[in-house]
Amino acid sequence: MPEHIELRISHISTAIHMGTHMDAAAHFIPGGKTIEEYETDHFIGPGVVLDLRREGVIPIDAADLEQASPGIRDGDIVFIWTGYAEKVGSVDIHATGHPHLTEDAARWLVDRGVRLIGIDVFTPDLPGNFRPEGFDWPVHQILLGNDTLIIENLGTNLERVAGHRVDISAVPVRVAGAEGGFVVPLARITD
Repeated sequence: MPEHIELRISHISTAIHMGTHMDAAAHFIPGGKTIEEYETDHFIGPGVVLDLRREGVIPIDAADLEQASPGIRDGDIVFIWTGYAEKVGSVDIHATGHPHLTEDAARWLVDRGVRLIGIDVFTPDLPGNFRPEGFDWPVHQILLGNDTLIIENLGTNLERVAGHRVDISAVPVRVAGAEGGFVVPLARITD
């Protein structure tokens, strides 16, 4: 290699379920699809970014989704802004908890053909310190069991697109055989 060329190659080793990432069905569903088994169209399309900010371990239920503006259309991609991405690093979210989806909210999304949801917290399920004994991740089970994929830890700046219809591209890194993948979701306002 010529002396005037500097070549750098980085190496990383991390769990897939860190930072902004997408869960595929195989994360919880035996025999479920791994991330590379989904068609690219599953990750791209029209959607909404809902402003459902709330404080604490407050559920987001089907009625909240039904009443949200703009309305969710069949087949949409749905991003939910709870306001918690902005708190990471300043509040111990594991101790204080965060908003979460209810089972009826998960079923409501599935019934409308939503193929992908994103939320700005660690999990759409009840947060860790607040789970009862025998907790079985019902929101993950319902969504992933119906190939409605989940993006966790959506980053900051959701306020820029909240309350709008958007075009979304959220194509994950597709590692063969993986139950999820890192993703940089993009949303462009269309309304």
